[in-house]
Amino acid sequence: MPSVASMTRPTRDDTVEYSDFSAQTFLPEAARALSRAVRELGEVVLPTECVGCGAWDEVVCEQCLEKLLAKPRHFDPLAESSTAPGEGFPGFAVATYEGPMQRLVLAGKHDKRRNLRPYFSAAGLQAAVAVAPEFCPAAPYGEVFVVPAPSTTPGSPSLAASAFAEGIRSGMVKSGAARSCGILEILRMKPGAKKQAGLGYAERISNRHHQMELAGPDVHGELRGAKLVLVDDVTTTGSTLLEMARVLQGAGAKILASFVFASTHFSE
Repeated sequence: MPSVASMTRPTRDDTVEYSDFSAQTFLPEAARALSRAVRELGEVVLPTECVGCGAWDEVVCEQCLEKLLAKPRHFDPLAESSTAPGEGFPGFAVATYEGPMQRLVLAGKHDKRRNLRPYFSAAGLQAAVAVAPEFCPAAPYGEVFVVPAPSTTPGSPSLAASAFAEGIRSGMVKSGAARSCGILEILRMKPGAKKQAGLGYAERISNRHHQMELAGPDVHGELRGAKLVLVDDVTTTGSTLLEMARVLQGAGAKILASFVFASTHFSE
């Protein structure tokens, strides 16, 4: 059976600073030049517009970029639950899930024509650097794992969510909160689990209850004492984070915090 180490995703080196959002940042120079020429030719035929607000000539305009890179706000991921797991943990969300940020998330999840990974990666990096001191001690943790929410479609995770998780991973190290940080894909949905799209508030909560499990029984013991950060792209009810916490805390892991890119509610 797989071990924790075997389920740690090899990290991608595509986390970029906010000043560099080229989708071709890490290609060789000749390939970048060719890609630029093709992209510029395409923009003559089909002018670029902002994914979020529709402004011309920018994939993500300055106004939307400012929201995407904002300092995260607090939300309580367990506030709506009467069955919250034993130990609470802080929640942070970068944006409100409405308007341009909602369109940006949906494009990041479903639009294969655009590479928005660098934007969500940069958002995760900025978010972790900004707030890690709030939930981490002055002395850094040795090893921390970022645990992304599992997809209801195995093998087809949200590209926005995975890029945001990569950014959080990099930010945990850059902030000094952790000496090392990896991506740990250790959760999966149980067979028959349904998607949340189209469900009402109460239905979303019940739809996630006891619908996740560890990816292998042998990893249960290896999680005891592990320090984790939970990550998802969007939260509306907190039910996904609650279910993640139930499984992981049940295996003895310590959850330091949770991050989502966008939330529909915040703490007052």
